[in-house]
This record gives sequence, structure tokens and C-alpha cells, in this order.
Amino acid sequence: MSFSLKIKQELLSAKDDARHCNIAELSAILGCCGALSIRGNGITLKLHTENYYVSQKCGDLIHKIFGIRAHVSVSKHMDGRSKTGGARMYFVYIGDTSAAKKILSAAGFTAEADGGAPSLKNVSPLVVSSVCCRRAYVRGFFLASGSLINPEKSYHAEFVDDSEQIMNSLLSIVNSFSLNARMIQRKDSYVVYLKDSEQIADLLNIMQAHQALLELASVRVFKDVRNDINRRVNFEAANLNKTVSASVKQIEDINFIKEKKGLSYLNEQLGEAAALRLTHQEASLVEIGRMLTPPVSKSCINHRFRKINEIADNLRDIG
Repeated sequence: MSFSLKIKQELLSAKDDARHCNIAELSAILGCCGALSIRGNGITLKLHTENYYVSQKCGDLIHKIFGIRAHVSVSKHMDGRSKTGGARMYFVYIGDTSAAKKILSAAGFTAEADGGAPSLKNVSPLVVSSVCCRRAYVRGFFLASGSLINPEKSYHAEFVDDSEQIMNSLLSIVNSFSLNARMIQRKDSYVVYLKDSEQIADLLNIMQAHQALLELASVRVFKDVRNDINRRVNFEAANLNKTVSASVKQIEDINFIKEKKGLSYLNEQLGEAAALRLTHQEASLVEIGRMLTPPVSKSCINHRFRKINEIADNLRDIG
């Protein structure tokens, strides 16, 4: 089961007792999946979705709010496959004109001034006037057209619809919760998305997907620990490479001096450091410093090897 589907199943159990919140959630679902069929003065309200649970949610909301029983059906070919090549399409019908008009009016879908058909892509400010209703609206929109990539792979949540108008409205509603969602056009659709893990967590909390929020938090903690370990390992590896490179250069200088002049060419302090480096080629500067008598600091032993390097370079210049 995908992470998105798990979230949607959780959202189906999220219930608001307030009628206005239920209307806001229904308005979002109808805005995404709804369609109108008008013949003469008759209006048929139809919702189509590939998600069976969304169709059931829509029917349940209509019955809960208005006491109206919607007809839910599924389209299939004779061989049992759907018209969309494997994904079943579920339909919710309200064929009674007066009932359809009642639902449309309550959900904020009113007819245009010229008496034309109501637009399902308009979001009524009255429907989303309160914070609780905006939460419900976002939840309904996610149920109908939202998705969230498994956070173990990436952080990405998005809503998709082919109407720029309704997506601009959704963008404003989502960002009213101090989020920083953005919108792009993808082919013939518009996408409102979030990529920040903290803001995705806020989005799940807004929609009341608390179980998914806990799962996301667990993944974030695991990723943070893993990244911290990787940073530490990389840091240690870089330090080790630096130590090895420095040691190789020091040994090269010491061997050059030894070949040209002998180690007795070095004074007592430099000779002692050179002998220890040849004997302990993988030791760090701190370890070499502790082996000296008396022990010296890292900066002090580093200074001695710089002097050895200068002597070796001078001998190279002389030839």
C-alpha cells in the first residue's frame, strides 16, 4: 500500500461534527471530481473518481449534511476491466434537480450572473471563512487529488487539478496556515506542492492525519541520525586522508635528507621527530608528539616537521 493511500484511509476516519466543516470538505471533493449535467431546467450532479473510498466519503457527507441518499456505481467493461484500462471509475449521482441545487448552493457553487450553470471551480469565501473549515477543505482536496511520496525516499506532497482558478484558491488556503506551498504547471494540470519536511508535517497535522504524522516524524529522526553518522564518518575519513597525506610528505622529506646528508644533519629535536615518523608512519601528529621526551603539543611537532620540510626543499634547490 502506498504512503498516500495510507494517509487517505486515515483521513476517511477524520470526522467533524460541525456542519460547516463537512460542507467545506464536500466542496473540495466536488471541486476536484464533480461535474454537472444540465438538460433544460434539470441538473444532475455527478462525482467521478478512481478511489472507491472517496466516492463513499462523498456519499456519506451528502447524507450526513442533507439527508440525501446518493447513488454510487462503478463503470466496467463486460470482461470486468474498466474503461480506463485497469483502474475502476466510481460515480456518485444526484439526479434530483432540487437536491442537486441544494447541495451546490450550500457548497458555495452558485450560478453565474447571466444565469449560466454553476462553476465547480469557484471556492466561496464563506465556505472557507474559518480555520476549521479551511482544514476540512484541505483534507477533502487531498482525498480527491492529493499525494505524498514515501518520506523514506523523498519529501514531496502535492495536489493536482486542471483548473488554474481552483488551484490558486487552494494555494491561498494552504498558505493561510503559514506554509510556503508553491504552484507550477505540469502539462495540462496545475500542481500545488510542498517539499520541506517540517511543512509537510504541518500539512498532515492540518488534515488530522496524526498516524501519518507520527510515521513521518519517525522517518525524519532516522534520516537525521543517519545523516549525522554519515557526516561524522566523512569528517573522520577526511581527517584520516589528511593525516596520511601529511605523513607521506614528511617521510618523503626525511628519506631525501637521509639519502643526501644523513639524519645526523638534523639537530637533536628534528632528528628525534624524524626517527619517530619513520618508525610510526601511520601515527598522527598528536601521537608523535606524545612519544617525544618530553612530550610536546601538536602545534610544536607540526612546527618541527615544517622545519624538516624547509631543510629538504633547500637541499633539493641545491641539487
